[in-house]
Amino acid sequence: MSLVSLKVELPSHSLSFHVQVPSHSTVLDIKHEIHRACTGAPRVEGQKIIWRGRVLRDDERVDDLWKTPDESRVVHLAVHYSAWTSTPPENPTVSATSSARSGSPVNSSQQHVPPSLLPYPQFLPTMRFPQPLGGMSRPSLQFILHRHYQAIGTLMNTSLPLPNISDMVVARRNAVSHVESLGWIWPSVLDEEFPASDDEHPGLRYEVIRSGGQSYLSLTNPDTTPTPLQIHCLKVLSYTFPIILTSPYPSGPGPYSSFQAFALHGTPGDINQHLQRLGLPQIAANPAAAPPFMAEIRDIPLRALLAPLVMLAIRTLLLLYFISPARKPFIGAIIAAWVVYELWGAVRIALGYDVPRGANADNGNGQPQPAPRAAAGGNANVPPGPVPNLLQAAAGRMGRGRTRRNARFQSHTDMVLDMTACRGLDGEERALNAAPGSRMNPPTLMHKINAFLSLLFMTLHPEVWNRRRARLRQREGRIRTEINARENNNVSEVLEEEDEAQREERQRQQRVREDLIAQHQRRPIWVRQYIERVRRNEWLED
Repeated sequence: MSLVSLKVELPSHSLSFHVQVPSHSTVLDIKHEIHRACTGAPRVEGQKIIWRGRVLRDDERVDDLWKTPDESRVVHLAVHYSAWTSTPPENPTVSATSSARSGSPVNSSQQHVPPSLLPYPQFLPTMRFPQPLGGMSRPSLQFILHRHYQAIGTLMNTSLPLPNISDMVVARRNAVSHVESLGWIWPSVLDEEFPASDDEHPGLRYEVIRSGGQSYLSLTNPDTTPTPLQIHCLKVLSYTFPIILTSPYPSGPGPYSSFQAFALHGTPGDINQHLQRLGLPQIAANPAAAPPFMAEIRDIPLRALLAPLVMLAIRTLLLLYFISPARKPFIGAIIAAWVVYELWGAVRIALGYDVPRGANADNGNGQPQPAPRAAAGGNANVPPGPVPNLLQAAAGRMGRGRTRRNARFQSHTDMVLDMTACRGLDGEERALNAAPGSRMNPPTLMHKINAFLSLLFMTLHPEVWNRRRARLRQREGRIRTEINARENNNVSEVLEEEDEAQREERQRQQRVREDLIAQHQRRPIWVRQYIERVRRNEWLED
């Protein structure tokens, strides 16, 4: 039996080593040999062997891959960060950087770590509570941290120290306000109670491993079906992780990009550990490669300014021809102020400060967005997972902040038109979305006459009518969507071949439909009559 020598390259740790396997062995045998020979002893299920740009299957044979002895037998190895059973091989770049840093007189506790690259919170019971990113206040996160540690402790089958909360109702109210301040909708799964544990079916088993100086939960039986309690815990963690790790405010004002924001802090010391967790090759620290931060200087489009300035000059000369500022200084001051105002308006339009009406960089409709769900793999090993790219998120929030600042430059004319077009619509929205038990009196005859006469004269302006019609179309669209969901009878039909997931989805849609019907029945009669008119009539047109 002849042995074949293979060279294994581990780029993420700058490591090369050789393994010897029989010529008739498979890729799975190579993985077992790598587990025995490689430093750190990576698990077989966490290895990926790459040859000529593709990942080899476990059943492929060595003699089928290399048919002649003259071929170069070199493969590349990729190891998941949770597959290391012991300390992984140390990168020379990381060791040199850490040794140079240890010789520095600066106190390690005072070193600055960029908040966007902080690792996941520690999960061990002896660890302290993780400090949330962005300097968020602790009272606003006590309820979320309570659910977070409760879910992690349940997955570990142990009891973790929970935050000391004196009033759970107040803590939940603060957490809801904090999540809504981020522009998200409060996840209802955080209000649900944890299901009872099932001793007969233990379900998934997690063990605590250490990699790169950090602690993680590793799934030991990925083929096992999780229990309802474990599924609920994973759902809770999929919401708590993004909330805890998201900074509520941008890292700093100014129109710089995410790359420039990264360059402000320099190359962080733990970037190689972060890349290792993501399965990417490591980089060498080179602080001199960061470009200098420069203020953004916007170019003034002269062509866009040429025509308005020429017309302004003609109008000014025409006024000066009929009115002499030397004889009437007061009129001259008014003309000068008018010229300055028109000049600034032309410059503002040319620079793009007047954004289109209704533009919203967040979502376009002003509605809050759901809290992000962390991506769950097929093996239900949600925590810890890769860290979200918070640099890009911060850059996006800064771009939205600039758009909101630009929107403040809307002219007073647009503000007056918007207020006129939306007259009375806010009260109607409150009547449509009134809470159960609240009394909503129908409009009186005097109110109807007043609204008719005021709208008759105000909508003579075409822009007022266009803006009001757009708002009414949006409202009717939401009402029609609710009507379709309320009258959808397909959710109550039971399919013959229906699996568990389809049955749960159908039951959820049925519950939503029943809630919509109950909410509609609690509305006042005059509101239901309006909804019926919307369903019966066509879209509002000219």
